[in-house]
Amino acid sequence: MEEINVPDPNFYMAIGYDRHPGQEIMHYRYVVPSELEESNYMDPSPFLKFDVRKGKDMVEGDMDKQSIEQTGLFKGLVRITQQE
Repeated sequence: MEEINVPDPNFYMAIGYDRHPGQEIMHYRYVVPSELEESNYMDPSPFLKFDVRKGKDMVEGDMDKQSIEQTGLFKGLVRITQQE
């Protein structure tokens, strides 16, 4: 089987054949080439970004030791509301 009009692999990801048995059609999904909130598909990013770190601060005598490293990035919405 040979495909005709194969979409650009930089923008489309193949997800498989046959939504229904015997259909023999390849299906693709559009892939946004950047983070969604940085694309034209959303308004300016509504998310706050926080570094996720592991480790601890230690104080020994007069020296401060740190064994903290960044392990990721948390993106989310934070809303503070008043309870009535």
